[in-house]
Amino acid sequence: MAVTKGVTPVNGGAVSWNRSHVMSALETVFSDLGWNSGSSVSGVPVAIIQPGYTTATELDYDEDHENNLPDSYGQWRRCGGPAISQQTNCDFRLYVTNNGTTDYQIAEELIPENFGVDTTNDYITVGNNRLPTATKLTYAPTGGPGTDAALTGLSLNTVYYMRKISDNQISLHPTGSDATNNLNKVDLTNNPSISNPRIFRTDASANPTFNIKSGDKFYVVQNLASGNWVFLDYAAGGYEADRVLNQTNVQNSTMRSNLSGTGSRVDPWLWNTSYWPITEDEVYDPTKNTDVGYTGVRSYGYGNDDGANGNLKGSIVIGNYCGNNSYGWADNNYWKVTVPASGGRSELKLRVYRQTSANTSYFGTVSSITINSQGNGWSDNDTFTISGADIGGVSPDNDITFGVNAQGSGTNGTPSILTTNLGAGTDFFLKHPDGDYALLRLENDGSKKFGTTYWGFGFWDNNYQISMGSGQGWTYLNKLGPHLPAGSTGNDCKQFGIFNGDMGMDYMYGQNELYRGTSTTGWSRFDIATSSTPTAYPMNIRWWKASNPQDDNFAVIQFSQDINGVAEAFHTFTLHKGPNFGANVFDLDDVWIGTMSEWKTETSADPSLYTRYREPQYDWSTVHAYDEPPTSNTTAREASYGWLRNGAYNNNSYSVQPTTRYRCNIDTTFDNSSNEVVTYYRDSTYDRYQNSSEDGEYPIKIDSINAVASNANWYKPIKGIPITNQLAPCPWYVPDDFVLIQAAVTPGATQFQTGDTVTISGSEIYEVIIADQEINKTSLDGVANGTSTAMIFAARTT
Repeated sequence: MAVTKGVTPVNGGAVSWNRSHVMSALETVFSDLGWNSGSSVSGVPVAIIQPGYTTATELDYDEDHENNLPDSYGQWRRCGGPAISQQTNCDFRLYVTNNGTTDYQIAEELIPENFGVDTTNDYITVGNNRLPTATKLTYAPTGGPGTDAALTGLSLNTVYYMRKISDNQISLHPTGSDATNNLNKVDLTNNPSISNPRIFRTDASANPTFNIKSGDKFYVVQNLASGNWVFLDYAAGGYEADRVLNQTNVQNSTMRSNLSGTGSRVDPWLWNTSYWPITEDEVYDPTKNTDVGYTGVRSYGYGNDDGANGNLKGSIVIGNYCGNNSYGWADNNYWKVTVPASGGRSELKLRVYRQTSANTSYFGTVSSITINSQGNGWSDNDTFTISGADIGGVSPDNDITFGVNAQGSGTNGTPSILTTNLGAGTDFFLKHPDGDYALLRLENDGSKKFGTTYWGFGFWDNNYQISMGSGQGWTYLNKLGPHLPAGSTGNDCKQFGIFNGDMGMDYMYGQNELYRGTSTTGWSRFDIATSSTPTAYPMNIRWWKASNPQDDNFAVIQFSQDINGVAEAFHTFTLHKGPNFGANVFDLDDVWIGTMSEWKTETSADPSLYTRYREPQYDWSTVHAYDEPPTSNTTAREASYGWLRNGAYNNNSYSVQPTTRYRCNIDTTFDNSSNEVVTYYRDSTYDRYQNSSEDGEYPIKIDSINAVASNANWYKPIKGIPITNQLAPCPWYVPDDFVLIQAAVTPGATQFQTGDTVTISGSEIYEVIIADQEINKTSLDGVANGTSTAMIFAARTT
């Protein structure tokens, strides 16, 4: 049996390589390993850019609705024509009874304002409402509020039909036809000043659906035999205690403050839907894992908190509306547009957001546009037009035309679309053209919900270090991705894309990007070259992969450089991969694999190798991926959280993460450290004792030699290596073609380098991956400087 192996020279083996050369070589390695999974897609729209976009301002682009709201005060207002007018929010005043346990009976009430009769025009001023003309109203119904005298011309508990004059004014007519045709209007000219007016009430409906607009208000007076009216997160389609919209369940303090009341006439249930996102049944980002993290799907309704009243329920649909949402949260109000397929390009779903804060002069202007489907076949700066009539305005005044980006003058600017290609097979999933970043889509088990892990690589400007990260999902829609300016660092790294999912479960708050920059605090960094003039030496990326019938998901990848004729190994690692990893412990329908192993040497002690099992996430001070219980900083759904929970990490310290030390056990000192593995070794040539005296009880011939029998000799490669010996049960064992070898050889100057071979027999030959050694050592044979000892990690080639 033998491994498969490969060597990919960086920049063709020439010096003066750059980031792009390194990432291209790593891309080739993953291609050779067969790890670039998925399907290639070309012309994928990833970002809609505001008018006036230039390389100087492009980093102002921010459309990450999962973590940040769009830029409401940026350059978006330069397109889409003039601002649309502010509309009036309305009040829904409900009077609720129940038909036993069969249904709610819900009527709407109109409450005339004090002194609210226009006697000149025979109009009555009522609260803002959306009841249409010809709605049947009962005036001063039995049991209704109001104690002042009835309006002259109206009779108590009598039916009238309203004509809608404006959102808050009506006239009354004896029939619906009269109301429609504005005939036989009730004469109100002789009315006194009414300070406590009686109300109007519609006929009741059974469990109606309410279609409202963002910013509308509900006032609910209940008159129920049992239970209480409740507003609901309606995802379950009915009452569930943890889905009631109340002061306990609603986490956002501003949204929570808009809920109050007890359901009485003097203190009705009140839900002010300002600040609340609109109803949505399509996910914001369909490329993400189903039902994980921010989906943008929202539903609302009402029900009853008595379990016997399960049929007392209905839906509330909040639609977009250019009313005053006070703070103007752009995430609350948007219009959905589908750009139809055309030629070779697919249809594309967009959302157009408007500023809805009356506290700004930009009210009613466009505040952002997002992409909400995965398209294909598009090109940068493709042209198309969104009709103003589809986004809350009129056409052509509020049309938005896309093309080559231009600031324009006034509000006629041209936004633009940017695209990328998604790779597979020979290509990374995503790669920055300058080599700043790259993303590997690594499939462990395509049949499982969390069967794919995304591994990211960020190349630092120092040219000898990369950062790595992992996640169960990657957000690339509404990100600049490969269009991010070369050399971008710090927080701008998020614009290449971010790991997504649920905060505290799949990614760490504020640290879910591929970081590259100047800060060394907390970020994992791996040396891939010498720190001294790194590009002055040739670089290779080597790999060794197990072959069937052994688990061919296992591979070791290594960066190496030829420095003055010596092949020096740098970052050597294994990405934990495949359906067998942890199969006896966890299921990838429940958790995802985000860990890796490093293979390292330790030159400060006897020849030793280390394996380090880790998740390569940010770690510093009180920010740890494995804190227990979970916080906003943990990755609690990563599979190894079950082992590593509450690990005492500190800035990715090598000594405190699960580490196994394999020490050469030939003429060395066993220090009994807790993570040290001692390898069996016997040699009858040296396992002997020469005695020059006699023991009185057991006479021994003077100068005799006591030796272990040669049959006891044991000097073999070590197979069946656990991926780490610190976890129980062990999630995985290294395939048998990868071994540990302890060596003691002559002459004393012998050095083991990456790529050297170690021959056990003619049919068993290994290639050195990494080795730690001590040369010119006086060892068991007593020859001064005559021995070289080593601990070797190697792969079988024959």
